[in-house]
Amino acid sequence: MHKDFCTHKVLSYWALRIVPSVILLQSLLYKFGDDGAYVYIFLEMGLGDDMRLLFAVLEFIGSIFLVQSVYCRWGAYIGIFVSLLSIIPFVFLGFELPVENSFASGLQLFGMSLVVLMTSLLILEQELGRIQKTSKSTQKKESLTA
Repeated sequence: MHKDFCTHKVLSYWALRIVPSVILLQSLLYKFGDDGAYVYIFLEMGLGDDMRLLFAVLEFIGSIFLVQSVYCRWGAYIGIFVSLLSIIPFVFLGFELPVENSFASGLQLFGMSLVVLMTSLLILEQELGRIQKTSKSTQKKESLTA
């Protein structure tokens, strides 16, 4: 029973990191490839092409950080930041984008942003909980030796 729990814990640990990382990497193709939906969103928000490429680079760094256990917390922070910045335009512009397959494309972008936001929040919760456990065990060891 304990072995099954440990296996599920490890699988959920990695699944939470791989899912947002893959979504962030997948959206890079559209941002670097001048996809009509992303170009429209960034131009309508007044950010331009430079910010679109900056967001793409930030997403790339976040996706790499998410799969490295040392920098996973920072990858979660970047994932939260990028997903919130991806959700905000839909509040102002709506889901219907004036490009080919616009309604499905807008909903798809919104859904992917929500998945990245939720998984990044869960990763951050796990990482901060692990840091708290580590600091408590260190304090106990110090109090025993003193």
